[in-house]
Amino acid sequence: MKLNKFRIVNYKAIIDSGECDLLSDKITILAGQNESGKTSILESLRDFDVDQEISPEAKPDGKDNANPEIICEFSIDKSDIEEIENDAEDNVVVPKEIKDEILKDKVVIIKKSFPSNKYSLDDNLISVWQQLAPQPPEAKESEAGAEAEKPAEAKPEPKNVAELQEKLADRLMRIVPYFVYFEGFNDRLPKKKYIEQIANKDEFGYQAVQDFIKLAEIDIERLKTETDDKNIDNYLDGKSANVTGDFLTYWTQKVDGVSQVKIVAERKHDDKGYYLNFFVKDDDSKKYPEQRSKGFLWFLSFYLRLNAESLEKKDIGAVILIDEPGSYLHSKAQADVLKILENKIAKDNQVIFSTHSSDLIDPKRLNRVRLVLNKRGAGTKINKLTARDPGDVDFADALSPIVAAIGKDLGKGFDLVAKKNVLLEGISDYYYLSALRDKTDFKLGQDIKLIPMSGVFKIEYMASLMLGWGLDFVVVMDRDGNSNQEYKVLTEELNIPKDKIFQIEGGKAIEDMFTQGDFKKYILQDTAQTIPIGTANSDYINKNQKVVLAQKFFETYNQSRLTLEQDSKDRFKKIFDFIKSKF
Repeated sequence: MKLNKFRIVNYKAIIDSGECDLLSDKITILAGQNESGKTSILESLRDFDVDQEISPEAKPDGKDNANPEIICEFSIDKSDIEEIENDAEDNVVVPKEIKDEILKDKVVIIKKSFPSNKYSLDDNLISVWQQLAPQPPEAKESEAGAEAEKPAEAKPEPKNVAELQEKLADRLMRIVPYFVYFEGFNDRLPKKKYIEQIANKDEFGYQAVQDFIKLAEIDIERLKTETDDKNIDNYLDGKSANVTGDFLTYWTQKVDGVSQVKIVAERKHDDKGYYLNFFVKDDDSKKYPEQRSKGFLWFLSFYLRLNAESLEKKDIGAVILIDEPGSYLHSKAQADVLKILENKIAKDNQVIFSTHSSDLIDPKRLNRVRLVLNKRGAGTKINKLTARDPGDVDFADALSPIVAAIGKDLGKGFDLVAKKNVLLEGISDYYYLSALRDKTDFKLGQDIKLIPMSGVFKIEYMASLMLGWGLDFVVVMDRDGNSNQEYKVLTEELNIPKDKIFQIEGGKAIEDMFTQGDFKKYILQDTAQTIPIGTANSDYINKNQKVVLAQKFFETYNQSRLTLEQDSKDRFKKIFDFIKSKF
């Protein structure tokens, strides 16, 4: 089974989160500013899968009668139902009608309510169950005849429906993925651990040692009984090497100036008995873990904890919940965090993590990102990137790490030197034109370089450089007040010929080149949205959202076909025809 979506009601500052859809990727990122409620979302999902009373702090302030609810939708197939039916010990009966209803869409919704701490199925399924209850006597008498001799299936009494559906919900919870919450990775490998105390949970470093032993597949009994030190040394060297090799696949940073290190466990002995020493070793030194950097220690604990938990839950998988991973790490090391989540953990599990760091957001996979906002009166809400909130400061702030991630990605290895260059006003223009340049209707040669500026008034500086370098270029600009002002600077102060500057026609910004139908279908990806009469596409979305939606359009349609309306084609064709005519 797999978690498809969730919704949280009356939990801390969350009045109603709205549905958060996870179907598009095994990694979901909750992006937002501090105090937006990202941690509360993760904590509520943690509470969905724990068999204990919810903490008093989780209940909404000032709402005595508002009880928390966490609603999760899971995918399910016939084999899952059969597993429940074949479990003789639990003896859970699934009526055919209920089974058919579940398998119709192959999903099941499970709700956990507090303070009862009980699981239940969704109202629609309960309604179907209630219809299976025995009919009243007068209805039975009217159904005489041939049917009277047919043996009837046992029907549930109305008073038992609640009990039966709760029993099924409880049994389903045993085959849904585990929900595993990580608040921090503060448990470190100690420098010394007595083997007889390894199982003592109160000892410092307990969890990190347990994780290392699990991943290295170390036999504790052998450590206790093996008397040949050389054999044990060779045994532990081999086991440690397995962990080190995999760890270095994901950790690409230097430790104290050295890129290759080994994580080593050695067995020693004193008057108290056998113990393990842990070291982080390189060619020049052998140091205890605590002598290494905080960033390295955090990543090592992160690696050990997640991989050990993933290994333990591999039977049915897990939903891994991580709050702000990589706080101790610089930007390149945060990229390693994302790599281990993508390439290791998300292979067998789903991952949901919160962040406000642009380094943990892959601009090529913006479908992962959900924006978290906390507004007065509405509480914490989970939004898609395409949610419309023009002019909303909170929405723009929440988008800032996504915009920063796009900017960093755009700047990686960006080669400015080309014989044929097109200076564009902004990043949005770059993404839309880049996505369309290879389409049959537009076809722009690969020798032509599209170069985005970070605003219209930056064009004059790049144009000056182009003139100084003797490079051929044209300019494509918006058609608004600022663009008109820059047009004057370019033509009158830099003496750039007017026929080398194109101001778009049919609107004031690049988004207006799309018809409203195409804009809703391909940009907003929501044809049901209603744009007020007289409102331009470019005015319907805010500044930060423009960049995000443009990148998402590029991500979706750069290598895919799309069928634009004729007016959209004509407007974009004018832009591409202008560019091609000048080179």
